[in-house]
Amino acid sequence: MLILAIISLLIGVILGLRFKMIVLVPAFGLALALVAVRGIVMGEGVWRPVGTTVAVATFLQLGYICGSILRIAFYRTGAADHGRASMPASTEVPRSG
Repeated sequence: MLILAIISLLIGVILGLRFKMIVLVPAFGLALALVAVRGIVMGEGVWRPVGTTVAVATFLQLGYICGSILRIAFYRTGAADHGRASMPASTEVPRSG
């Protein structure tokens, strides 16, 4: 379950860096389906997949929050230009002579 929690955290960070919060709804649905299928295949009872689903959803949300904070910090520091040089304000070419 620790591996699933870490993977959920990393997926949440990626989602937080790129998308708005509405993306968590399909992510929860996919996580729920995957945990349910895993529980059925492994022949687990009812409570273990429920606990795993709660852990996966929690770490997905925590990862999303961390990714959102990183995105805000990234754009506030001005690193959003991706290393591009700033363009001059005027596009006119000065005439010589």
